Amino acid sequence: FVINARQSPRLQRRSSRVVESLPELPLSSETATDFATELAAQKSYTPPEGYWQGEWYCADCGYIYDPADFGGRFFEDQSNKFKCPQCAGPRRRFAKKVGDKIGEKLGGSDAPIYVISIIGLLITVAVAVWASGEVSAPAS
Repeated sequence: FVINARQSPRLQRRSSRVVESLPELPLSSETATDFATELAAQKSYTPPEGYWQGEWYCADCGYIYDPADFGGRFFEDQSNKFKCPQCAGPRRRFAKKVGDKIGEKLGGSDAPIYVISIIGLLITVAVAVWASGEVSAPAS
């Protein structure tokens, strides 16, 4: 079957899922596709004012968030504990997607993680050296 090329990619995916889930009907392939497209359009989710109108993209695995997969819940409504259903990446790894361009991740860069990790490593080494007693205290 062929899906109308003028439809958005999200509507095309949803139409395909609906067609695949339809029981065997004595309909032509074209009629079933039209029915599925209409059904998917009825279930399309338009973000309210102030919500990102584009797609949310997982920077780790490429998963594109679809509110239809989460009962109509928009990405902005997900809690901070939300994980990517495909790779289990944290919510902060999602970025805004416009066409082929991907914006900055929700949590910004990973620089704070690297800085804190290096500081933790230095503290661990300092405590280990101190505990081993190999560093002598300066003579008074």
